[in-house]
Amino acid sequence: MFVAAVVAVLAASSTSALGQATTAETIRELPTFLDDRRLQELEGLARPRIEANEFRRTEKLKRKAIEADVKRKADEMRRAIDGEQETTAPLAPPGNISDIIKPSQAVAAPFSPPAAEAPAALQMLKAGAATALIPQKPIAPCRPTEPAQISTIPTTGGRMTINVHAPCHSGEAVTISYAPYIFVRALDSAGRLSFMLDLFQGRDAPLSIVFKDGQRLPVAIAETDIDRVSKMAVIWGKPVNLDMHVFEYAATHGGGGHVWANSPSNAEASRAETERSKRGRGFLSFASEGVLPGHQIEVYTVWHHPEQTSGIVATALDFETRGAALDGETCGDGPLAVIPFETVALRPRMPVVRERGVISAARCGSNLIDKARYIDEALADLNLSLN
Repeated sequence: MFVAAVVAVLAASSTSALGQATTAETIRELPTFLDDRRLQELEGLARPRIEANEFRRTEKLKRKAIEADVKRKADEMRRAIDGEQETTAPLAPPGNISDIIKPSQAVAAPFSPPAAEAPAALQMLKAGAATALIPQKPIAPCRPTEPAQISTIPTTGGRMTINVHAPCHSGEAVTISYAPYIFVRALDSAGRLSFMLDLFQGRDAPLSIVFKDGQRLPVAIAETDIDRVSKMAVIWGKPVNLDMHVFEYAATHGGGGHVWANSPSNAEASRAETERSKRGRGFLSFASEGVLPGHQIEVYTVWHHPEQTSGIVATALDFETRGAALDGETCGDGPLAVIPFETVALRPRMPVVRERGVISAARCGSNLIDKARYIDEALADLNLSLN
């Protein structure tokens, strides 16, 4: 076998050397008989070429093995981030607010709150947003001529507290309509409700209270400090929890300047820090967990400083109910796998900017990496300079 290889190599060498002379020339064939001395000489001449060929073959096999390993790892990564490809589209198909929430959700009984307790900071945030969530029985009949009374109080950070006193509607659920969005809350047994509304659409959106019998009472929006802040809101309708994450000045996840439901800050602290540093700071001014009828809304409010000339606040959206390990109703063909949402951006003395998006279904059994879970394309970043 080795002799045959030697002969083949020498034949190739001879052909290369003589091939350009003439096509008619006959190449002399090697003798069929080779003595040991001549064989050793031929082996010595051929060995470097054979070894070079073997080296190239070995290197080729190594490259193929490396390429296969790289492809395998790429496939694993692709499977791991399958949900990333199915996570969000910047804009949803055209439509109206009924695509986000169906009218029947607005009059449904409140959903049962989750068993797990929310962090204390989030409980404090919600305390001012809604009270008397569960309808109660009236404590006494009302006088039919007694009208409902509504008053408002401006609240720090572009918000407003709405106080309702309607004894003839005690124990009923009422709708706070901040058109086109709605909140459903319940009057207590005395017909009272206190609700803190975040004015994330500014002063121009129609505001009213709608009672069970269809009576609608308009509400005047109070003068507030809304011209000193910018707001970013995300709105959805399905009974799931979306978390807005805000990263002020390139903050890291969990670090200082990372504002979200578990670390919401507050109006006073963020305003004080803005004045001290002369750079805008913000707080989560309204938070929902998907457990009440009506629209679910989270709002980030940031204070502006007149001397600030640059600065960006980055944002991301997390489908917290779905999490990173995908199973159950929030993946595949599950009823909570696809979440339409809207965003509203409000800046001082500028028109409201509205966008629509959708968190698309991710494949069940996938495990989302952070880049896929925290969707940074869902919400626009906020420019803190007003110049």
